[in-house]
Amino acid sequence: MTRLPARPAPFRPLVPLALAAALAMTALQGAAFAATAPAAATRSVMVDARGLDLASAAGVAAFDKRIEIAARRACMPADVRNLKAQAIAAECRREAVAAARAPRDAMVARAESGVRSASRISVLPAAN
Repeated sequence: MTRLPARPAPFRPLVPLALAAALAMTALQGAAFAATAPAAATRSVMVDARGLDLASAAGVAAFDKRIEIAARRACMPADVRNLKAQAIAAECRREAVAAARAPRDAMVARAESGVRSASRISVLPAAN
């Protein structure tokens, strides 16, 4: 009984190429997903100045702290494990604090002049 010579499988040379293509597609898909990091979830948060004396430095410092906390709440990152989302959230917080600066300054000026005014402001980051 004679053995027939083994024929090479017709698709065997293509296996490494297919494997390389699959790995490349997986890597590109991951890079595309990372490039489109979800933005920070933004929402308006009210900051209350009741109970604070905005005519004093301590009252203004406490109000500024409340504004910073509200900015953190308004700009929660969509994914805390994603560094790009963290960077977007940090920029959102900076914008929110900056946007609240004018209403805060107006409230402080009114308090220093003895004029009664609203005791709440809204902290909302600028839309990107």
